[in-house]
Amino acid sequence: MNQLLQIIHTLNDGSTLCKVSAKEFISIPTWNGNRIMDHSHVESIRIAVDKNIQTLDNGYKLALFNEIDAAGTPKQQLYIIDGQHRAEVVRQFYKQYPSESDFEIVALIKSFDTEGDAVMYFNALNHTKSITWTDPSLLANMYISAIELAFNSKRKIIRKGATHRPYLSADKLRDALLKKPLKGTKAEIHSFIQRVQEYNTKTIADYEAQLAYDIDMKDEALVKKAIECQFALAMNPKLPWIQLGLSS
Repeated sequence: MNQLLQIIHTLNDGSTLCKVSAKEFISIPTWNGNRIMDHSHVESIRIAVDKNIQTLDNGYKLALFNEIDAAGTPKQQLYIIDGQHRAEVVRQFYKQYPSESDFEIVALIKSFDTEGDAVMYFNALNHTKSITWTDPSLLANMYISAIELAFNSKRKIIRKGATHRPYLSADKLRDALLKKPLKGTKAEIHSFIQRVQEYNTKTIADYEAQLAYDIDMKDEALVKKAIECQFALAMNPKLPWIQLGLSS
């Protein structure tokens, strides 16, 4: 965890209350599953606080993930999961007035094992707020949760951050989903998962047959690992199964 964060209290659910310099806090990225930034909302907050930026010193929630970086090294990464608009106001303030004095921000940190767990938490936080389910990020969240539920039951095969095949990066999955026209209905997601499972089963069966017949294969060790995991969705980096799953 960021060494500049100071833990001030641990709650019964394991989440921690911390304080951090505002100028350090604004370097924390926003969680990719958050709704699209509403710049009119940012502007309304900015006008309301004017230069009294210290009033935006609390109410933030952070998600903590254990990730693997591009070099394969484990790391802990924080993301702003609630309060992104207020954080953007603070970010813009210090961009405009970099010499202004710093202040402390209080935030709640909660750890997550999977992207799907973070999605559930985000939805719980926002159940009393107006959520537009046509927001592409929120639609993508629904598909990611369903995919993780279908494939992460035996082992954590879909992971946040950088991954090596046959493991699938939840971040790359989200990026790919955001490029597709998602409907987000329960029926559509159910059908999508069925098609994706069929694709995965067939691909694994094809790999097993090729190995059985001693067919010369590229990346044979990787194929064997995919068979061991019974998971082939990350084998093609272009993730063609997404479009196959969405095709009716």
